[in-house]
Amino acid sequence: RVPKYIFRHNDVNHLRELLQRSDPSVPKIVAFETVHSMDGKAFGCVGGYIASTSLLIDTVRSYAAGFIFTTSLPPMLLAGALESVRILKSSEGRALRRQHQRNVKLLRQMLMDAGLPVIHCPSHIIPVRVADAAKNTEICDELMTRHNIYVQAINYPTVPRGEELL
Repeated sequence: RVPKYIFRHNDVNHLRELLQRSDPSVPKIVAFETVHSMDGKAFGCVGGYIASTSLLIDTVRSYAAGFIFTTSLPPMLLAGALESVRILKSSEGRALRRQHQRNVKLLRQMLMDAGLPVIHCPSHIIPVRVADAAKNTEICDELMTRHNIYVQAINYPTVPRGEELL
């Protein structure tokens, strides 16, 4: 068993600090996830990437539970991503994006006018700070039960504890 250190979410300086404090002779694996949806940079497919030596990559391929027995991306996901790009590049896509951005701007303003703690981000996602995981779940359940509205709670480890979002 090897020691495990967890760096603060999206905090490269904290990662650097942990790496500098560790024994340089001990091999390291830095595993992390990235969430690009709030930055508007994702097309909604699946996948991952390993940047390492051939030996480590082969080890991960051989022992990682999520990798064993997987295959290449399903053709329908690839076709969907390609079609998304095709539409987004077209005049239809430009018109759809303009209307979509108007809708986002209107909803964001309505939520702020209602006094909700909206966090501005450049994408279509409108995060609302709740800062309480249990309350997040309660709000999501109530929105679904009473209004048939699905809202995804964003809890730890996607965001640090105390910074939970809807």
